[in-house]
Amino acid sequence: MKRVLPAHITIWAFAFVAGPSVLANEHGVDEKDGLGGMPSLVLHYTFDRHRMVGIEPDVSDHGNHARIHGATQLREGIIGGAMEFDGEDDFLDCGNNKSINFDDGDFTIALWFKTPLKEELPSSYNPFINKGAAGSLRPSRPGYGLYATREHGKAILRWDFGQRSHQARARVITDNWESDCWNHMVLVRRGHAIEAWLNGKRVMDQVQKAKSQATVSGPERLLIGKVVTNRGTINLFQGVLDDVRIYDGALSAEAIGLLAAMGDSE
Repeated sequence: MKRVLPAHITIWAFAFVAGPSVLANEHGVDEKDGLGGMPSLVLHYTFDRHRMVGIEPDVSDHGNHARIHGATQLREGIIGGAMEFDGEDDFLDCGNNKSINFDDGDFTIALWFKTPLKEELPSSYNPFINKGAAGSLRPSRPGYGLYATREHGKAILRWDFGQRSHQARARVITDNWESDCWNHMVLVRRGHAIEAWLNGKRVMDQVQKAKSQATVSGPERLLIGKVVTNRGTINLFQGVLDDVRIYDGALSAEAIGLLAAMGDSE
């Protein structure tokens, strides 16, 4: 049974997910300033509808529409529809718009995911989202990525960003997620700190000093469900994703909690 949220939390969570226009109407917030002074949403895939065949629309104001390669839209996700990836040839190509290149600044990635049983995860990368294959994949090229994988027989989530000379890697974020059901993941770069939040709770807070402010801007395209390793091996995601968001700054703990609460209000 899902929790019933208090009325004030439900209202604010709805307004947060619906976007800045709702808050602007209800609270007089200027849409250009984002959600009441919060970072701007620069990419948002709801997976609820396709305006054009083979295209997932970006419902932010930045036009990062994704080309769908094989992935299947599902009517029921955690919030509206969802996108299913078969782990064989499915992925989304989101391009390389300037709005998803953050140089050495703050940014946030948030998404809902459902993976197969942990014991069925491959030992290779099971990529949720990837741009430039940071870390050990293509370390000479800047970027960022979130992956599920197995290391030493243990299923983990990890995220990488930066490049070889300035690399910040959270090799083990957590292994405490539920397989074959919905989980909410948020990754934040906040100044010199990198953070990870799982289902509204902080699971990692790692200070990496100068390394954490390595540039993540580069020529690589943002891909959802696919990564190409430095050896040319292609790894593809198996599972389901919903409500993928990228912000051009660091979300607050309160905002992260509101996003996670949306799964309870459905």
